Amino acid sequence: MWSDNETEIDLLGFDYLADAVVSVVQRDDLLPATIGVYGDWGGGKSSLLRIVKNKLETDPDVVVLSFNGWLFEDYENAKTALMGSILEELQDNHKLIPEVKDKVKGLLKRVNGLKLATGIGKVAVGLSTGMLPMVASGGWDFLSIFASLKENAKGVDVAELKGIIDEKKKEEEDEEAKRRKQIREFRKDFQKLLQESNIKRLVVIIDDLDRCLPDTIIDTLEAIKLFLFVPSTAFILGADESLVKYAVRKRFPELPGERAEVGRDYLEKLVQFPLRVPPLGQAAMETYVGLLFVDLEADLNAEQKKESRDRALVADADNLSSVNFNLQVAEEIYGENLSEELKERLGLTRRIAPLLATGLKGNPRQCKRFLNTLLLRLSMAKSRNVTLEQRYLAKLMLLEYFRPESFRRLSELQSEQSGRPVELGAMEAIARGSASLLEPAEEVLKTRAREPNKKGEKSEAQAQVEKKLDGEFQLWLDQPWTGNWLKLDPPLKDVDLRPYFYFSRDVLVSAMGAEVSRMTPPAQDVVAKLLNESEAVRATGLTKLEGLSDGDISAIFESFINRAQQEQEIGKANAAFQRLIEIAGKRKEMRGELIIFLNRTPDSEIAPVVPIQLEQLYNDEEWDVALLELFQKWEKCTNKGLAGIVSKRLQIHAAKK
Repeated sequence: MWSDNETEIDLLGFDYLADAVVSVVQRDDLLPATIGVYGDWGGGKSSLLRIVKNKLETDPDVVVLSFNGWLFEDYENAKTALMGSILEELQDNHKLIPEVKDKVKGLLKRVNGLKLATGIGKVAVGLSTGMLPMVASGGWDFLSIFASLKENAKGVDVAELKGIIDEKKKEEEDEEAKRRKQIREFRKDFQKLLQESNIKRLVVIIDDLDRCLPDTIIDTLEAIKLFLFVPSTAFILGADESLVKYAVRKRFPELPGERAEVGRDYLEKLVQFPLRVPPLGQAAMETYVGLLFVDLEADLNAEQKKESRDRALVADADNLSSVNFNLQVAEEIYGENLSEELKERLGLTRRIAPLLATGLKGNPRQCKRFLNTLLLRLSMAKSRNVTLEQRYLAKLMLLEYFRPESFRRLSELQSEQSGRPVELGAMEAIARGSASLLEPAEEVLKTRAREPNKKGEKSEAQAQVEKKLDGEFQLWLDQPWTGNWLKLDPPLKDVDLRPYFYFSRDVLVSAMGAEVSRMTPPAQDVVAKLLNESEAVRATGLTKLEGLSDGDISAIFESFINRAQQEQEIGKANAAFQRLIEIAGKRKEMRGELIIFLNRTPDSEIAPVVPIQLEQLYNDEEWDVALLELFQKWEKCTNKGLAGIVSKRLQIHAAKK
């Protein structure tokens, strides 16, 4: 398996991005500079920064320091934490001469004494007759104070109080002037320190900034601009751009303008060179997964593995979207030294890479976690003397990861049918248009398949099988994701699925909240908003659903399914089930998961309002066969309130046709 931490080994083809960052640092005419390395959580920012650091450290004229703001989250003042850390690292750096190190000590003492507060905070003056207004952001609100005195204060010498306030105001103005002088002097002395140390370029790499609280993010950025932004310095920030913009709005809610615009303008003032880490496309994902499997191969030495990476990272100028490393390339490089296990894994890579690229939005960390889970389950099975075929396991895990309710439903079917659900074989046959795959359904349907005719029409047997399948399985065929999954090699019609589901029990019986571990921070933020009591905040969360990956949407949906299962009645107002309805309204591909969940839920737990909520979800669209069959099932249930409502809805629906 692979570590979830950053790496200095370039498996992502980021060398050209690293060279772009280094080129800015090496241009004296561009310094001082702040370079923003932006990208989604798990997109490879930290690995890119490691590669940049390694390249810069080979230059004798460059001193490279690292700072992780997240490690200083609990410090009272992030500004002094950053400044102190930089000076301490400079002091320990072997390139500094002893005389300069003594000056570093002096600057460190001054950092500890700096008063870096941005304002005097809220001030309140209490009188025996009542409380005077508090000032929100420093300074004294004279109009409010005197208005309050006029209305509330008795026996108060207004002239005397004004004198006290004037004196206090002058003290604060003097203190503010002193702080400005401290900043100017510190910058001047810091610049002089670098000049005397013969450091031609000081580079500070700040990673994990987006993991910090909003105040820490802003304090770090302000420390760079106020105190450290002097000639011959470069600051390289690794962060999710959207989270930094959010921090700006959180810190300065009073700023005018649209939220996105304010955050963008603030960043543009502080970051001169933005660089965005792109997500992996299908070809890049196949190359990346292939190199991950090569990295695991015990039969290959370090030099042979490097040969694979070198070959993969040579881009074809005529076709930048081509797959640079796959089974064919591996056979060319290794010949007879290519193991059967690696052959199988590279073949698997070709099949699953497109789904991982689109479903995970090209996120390397989520891809690695998916593969780690796959290898972990193979290892668990091996320890129990059970052999699992990784290609079958990988296909089932794709369903588990992106359509968890469908995965649970398939688990029920295979449990009822000794591991070989006939419905799965029939759906695969229809999706693939394959007569041979229809044979497992022959015993059930008492028919034999014939090949489709030359016009591409369905064979008679295919039509019969399709007609016999319940509506929920029609939904599998109709929805693009599950339809493509059914077509994905290898077919599962002859596979005993029991051992595969046995080693997936951690998912099938997982406790509520476990699915959050595979959500990205933006997805977690959406869940928090959808759980908020404010309707406006929930509406904001719903609008953010549209930009999330299939993997995040599945995890969010599963999170609310787990919450809905804890409710005494499915469908009550402002509950988890209502969020499921809203999510399915924004992301129509989750309708099938919703109907599968309702099919699995006891009728006694369904509130009579649920059929109406489902109708509103479909609005004026044609009902699919799965919804119709669900309503027909409820019409016959023992929950009289539910059955009565459904009966009326079915009558109205029939009258419209």
